[in-house]
Amino acid sequence: MNLLNQVYKSAILAVEECPVTGNPCTLTLTAGDTVITVSNYNTMSATPFKVGQILTLRDDSFVGTSNGAPNSETIKIANVSAIVATSKADDIGYAITGSLTIAGGPAFAGGLVNSYLATNSPTLLNPGVEIAIQSADFNCRFKTISDAPKIDFDDEASRYAAGDEGRDLSIAGMRSAEITFTQKLSWAGAVTTVPLWAKLMRTMGHIWRKYTTTGQGFLPMIHANEVTATIWVISPENVSTPAAIVYRYCGAHGGNGSSIATSKVGDVYLLTGKYSAAFVGTQDITWAEARLLTAPQTTTPEVMLNNIVTAPMRVNGSTVQGNLTISQFSLDFGGVVNPLLDQSTSTGIAYYGTQDRDPRLSINPYMMRQTLDDVDYIVSNQVTGKVTIASAATSPHITVEVPQAQLLSPALASREGYVSTSRVYRCLRNNTGAGAVDSAIPDSVLYELLIGARA
Repeated sequence: MNLLNQVYKSAILAVEECPVTGNPCTLTLTAGDTVITVSNYNTMSATPFKVGQILTLRDDSFVGTSNGAPNSETIKIANVSAIVATSKADDIGYAITGSLTIAGGPAFAGGLVNSYLATNSPTLLNPGVEIAIQSADFNCRFKTISDAPKIDFDDEASRYAAGDEGRDLSIAGMRSAEITFTQKLSWAGAVTTVPLWAKLMRTMGHIWRKYTTTGQGFLPMIHANEVTATIWVISPENVSTPAAIVYRYCGAHGGNGSSIATSKVGDVYLLTGKYSAAFVGTQDITWAEARLLTAPQTTTPEVMLNNIVTAPMRVNGSTVQGNLTISQFSLDFGGVVNPLLDQSTSTGIAYYGTQDRDPRLSINPYMMRQTLDDVDYIVSNQVTGKVTIASAATSPHITVEVPQAQLLSPALASREGYVSTSRVYRCLRNNTGAGAVDSAIPDSVLYELLIGARA
């Protein structure tokens, strides 16, 4: 008997968007129509195109006819020419030709961008359709991973009307799953290099934004609320050349408790992903077919050392941006993930997406006397302001910023024998009507995970 090894191997691959039928087919877009293009599905970079829509670009593959790359500026779709989509040889996605006309957006000055060129080789992918996992997709370093497939059944109390206790057959129905993992966060060795875990952030409702040559950021925005992933969890046999069983999931999207956190000083930054997905099924694969870890991130994970934490404080009767000493933090993304149900599919689920968002940032600073840190004033007067957790490096590897944070009633606690406060901040809209707190990011943004600097 070959026992299955409990050391999981897993991968997360592809954006799955925009159904297209026919080969080739012509898409003529008018106001209200949307096309999702993926210029690099290995790093999950997608942008919806809709006439009249204002968008934030997620990468620098958009080439202007005269103004160069916009570096993730805001754009407005002015016109979309006929786009011809041709099925790729592996029947996964579509190669497209054609162009659209776009104008510079109302923010993030950078000049007008005139057209999107077919030479960027974008790809159209179907929503909720499983994408074949390749060895190159095994490039994230998961610390833990668990999956819980579920098949719904109808009334298990049904029985024959025969006057006895004999039971009737229960019928299998919708197929879903929950997948949870932790991933150590590290920068990619340069502030402009996209980390391999970027695809995880994108499938948890974050867009990726490039800041020319100085950095990059992940921001929660509605443009990424339906960016999904295919996930395979593989359990090999505990023998020399093992076969393996694969649990296959598609249309996956993260939220419902996903977070970035550290548990103590010196601890690594951990990204916890909690995904909901459609459960496709299982299959056996041979050793030759098993996908192996390929080109993973090798830079050292970020740790809770040399960090600077700032927040709004009331010091000697004045509200200032002060420094705090903490031993742990947690940024709960606050995503509410629900399925888009579809009776025409074999699982009953088209895909999952973010329907709402209410993030929270938690820290545990030492308590100080009232004149140095009047917490009661900050809470009672609903004082809001920026909270940052950043490396002390000149170009911080990873910075957590909440541009408009509201402190809720803090609980008294203790750490290392000293009195502390457990502070929970609501992450509010960057612009709540009185102007943006941070003009470098969109008004609707609740927080940003920044690598490097914006300028």
